[in-house]
Amino acid sequence: MSNAANLTKLLRSESFLKQTKKGYDPTAPNWRSGMPLLWEVRTNLGSSAEGVALAEAHGVLKKTEKGYDPHAPRWKHAMFIIDSVEEYLAQPVVPQLGPVIPGGKSVLLEAPTHETSGLFDSPNVPKRNGGNGSHYPAFDYGWDAGVKIIAPEALIVTGQSDALGADAFYALGDSQLAYWFGHLTRSPSTNTRFHKGQVISTIAAIPGADHGHLGIDARKLAGRDLKWGRRGNGPDYTYGSLPIGRQLAIYMEA
Repeated sequence: MSNAANLTKLLRSESFLKQTKKGYDPTAPNWRSGMPLLWEVRTNLGSSAEGVALAEAHGVLKKTEKGYDPHAPRWKHAMFIIDSVEEYLAQPVVPQLGPVIPGGKSVLLEAPTHETSGLFDSPNVPKRNGGNGSHYPAFDYGWDAGVKIIAPEALIVTGQSDALGADAFYALGDSQLAYWFGHLTRSPSTNTRFHKGQVISTIAAIPGADHGHLGIDARKLAGRDLKWGRRGNGPDYTYGSLPIGRQLAIYMEA
């Protein structure tokens, strides 16, 4: 069940609980409606920290000796937990992306610095020097030939490409983020699947330019292109745009 559906159920549960007129009584209408909804969300969240917290709230509520009272210690304790879980459920679910090189930082913490020139025209990226803008804002990484490249999430190779005399390919992640991996020694075959963290290829030796390149098309997941560079649409190889994870959270919440 989605976070949005769980949030709806938990808010309904809270509404019933706040209408109780006496301590826990499984036969009283509002208790009879509110507690099963609370437990349903707790079950849906399983052994996560939020699921465990709701189990605690459920136990505390069963010890209440009077109806809802925001000043009563047990009610304050239970409602603090419920409010905290509601806040968690209200956050947009950003895909949990890993790094693209062993020991690197998550893609969510990287900030796009330049476009992937020539892939597609984009209304959000101006044409420069007669070239095309791109739906694949990118960041570079690795900086040494032979560095292993790993999948930041489960993905499937969707097409082949090339870059600076080396291999490149397109992929689609389980999150629905689309990727363009560039400057590889060898690209995997189309329709090859990789699990998160699996080695995909290695960075190619390109004299004076040994590095990996990851372009990301976020439109299918977030409904728009990622911003890149100091202004959000450039200049190339400048910093200033928010990290990818933060951008996704903002766009998915909108």
